[in-house]
Amino acid sequence: FDASAKSVDGLLRFHLFHLGNFEECYNIANITHVGRMVYGKYCLGSISLNSTEIEELFAVNISSSRKLMHKQRGMNRQIEFYFGFCVPSGCTIRDVQKLTSDLIHFSEDFCYSQNTSPELTWGAVVTMYIINLIKSHDDYQFIFRSILLFFLALVIISTLFEIVLFYLKIEIPTNLMTAFSAFSNGKKLLTPVSNPEILLCLNGIKAISMMWWEEDTLNMIIINGTLSVDSFFTIAGLVTVYTFLKACDNGVEFNIFLYYLHRYIRLTPSLAIMVLIHSNLLEHLGNGPLWRGIYNEFVIDCKNYWWSALLYIQNYAHGHGTCVPQSWYLSVDFQLYLLSPMILIPLKKRSTIGLIWIGILIATGIIIPFTITYTYKIPAFMLTFTEDIQTYMWRYYKQTHTRFGPYVIGMLAGPINLILSLPIFQFLSKLSYAMYLVHYLVITLRYASMKTVLYFSNENLMTSFWGDFMVTLIFSVLLCLMFESPMIVLERHIFGIKAHSDNNWF
Repeated sequence: FDASAKSVDGLLRFHLFHLGNFEECYNIANITHVGRMVYGKYCLGSISLNSTEIEELFAVNISSSRKLMHKQRGMNRQIEFYFGFCVPSGCTIRDVQKLTSDLIHFSEDFCYSQNTSPELTWGAVVTMYIINLIKSHDDYQFIFRSILLFFLALVIISTLFEIVLFYLKIEIPTNLMTAFSAFSNGKKLLTPVSNPEILLCLNGIKAISMMWWEEDTLNMIIINGTLSVDSFFTIAGLVTVYTFLKACDNGVEFNIFLYYLHRYIRLTPSLAIMVLIHSNLLEHLGNGPLWRGIYNEFVIDCKNYWWSALLYIQNYAHGHGTCVPQSWYLSVDFQLYLLSPMILIPLKKRSTIGLIWIGILIATGIIIPFTITYTYKIPAFMLTFTEDIQTYMWRYYKQTHTRFGPYVIGMLAGPINLILSLPIFQFLSKLSYAMYLVHYLVITLRYASMKTVLYFSNENLMTSFWGDFMVTLIFSVLLCLMFESPMIVLERHIFGIKAHSDNNWF
């Protein structure tokens, strides 16, 4: 009883989560007088009310701010309030619902108990390899463990090899031998590049877009922060045109096969590791009242749709499920990259026709989103409920034909410089792809592992943001050093490409 949610407060201010004490309930383990072990069972239930029902129930008006929100489509729909209950592990869902007179809905998916918790498998953290944990009989877990061990061994061996040669003052015969060296890759990551042929200002745009704010730096996490992704589309379009035209001016022959192959090799290794983590390890990384949603929304999607993520087609291949949720961007980016020769070739052969073609596409990129949002009555921002978010994401946000506008604008843009070319932005820009793949997982793990309610304030939000940012930065460095940078070195060695060469895109 002590671990269950009891008195509730702040319903009129939409305090939605009343979690009780998860740890106290989950850690209950007692032996009865007949020698039977009884565990605590924590169940998270929900009750659905709309704003009108809440107003009638409490015979008061809702706050004026919420009344303004009612004008937005969907804001007067069902609102889920969550309550945590602690019962003996022998109780069924039906027993728990009887305790609440069937007012609160419970599901076994959101009940947690020591006697039903999943066995720990061989995980992806180093301690799980060193300590003899319970052996997994899952072939996928074995493959996942083997892949990580293989790459970890490559990094250790390559790093030690380079350090030995460095102290013996022996010249390294080829970069291939140190492709996985944390020493070399770390040096590249931390060393600013000064090259007049590189648009250094784009590093600043990438870095600032990762820390998006509006008007006030305390508002970095804004509800329309999703729009910051447009700056990455713009950069992608600009870089595609810039490198293509520069390579053509230098006499490099366009090879469409290598053009596509380079992009696939550049994106896929790091993404594949994140797919493996989501499908085989994620469910074992934490616990809490909201944790079961991780399995339902992340793990199952990756087990079912991993193939579409690696083929970069999941924004069109199926409905709302997405393996590695933020990877929808990679699908759009890759598809635009596949289509970009339709602009690049006319732009090179007859620049006037190419510019007219770009202008037509920019206009089309405005008309299509307008038509879709008007037809489906999609709100201008994402402050709404689940079904509307799904419609917004599926009909508009993830689709290539609605997001190509900024990409084409980037193709028409010119160089910007100065502050955006500072060395610190180079470091963050080099990590931008790894941070993009890691950040969603870091935020989700923190959110799903919460045992108590976090009250909203600018101070709490800023603390959470910078905490997430630094943790993301640390794990992004590991992902970059172990997988991303070595693969770039290997690709350049295989195709004979020099660093910062115009051949990088061909």
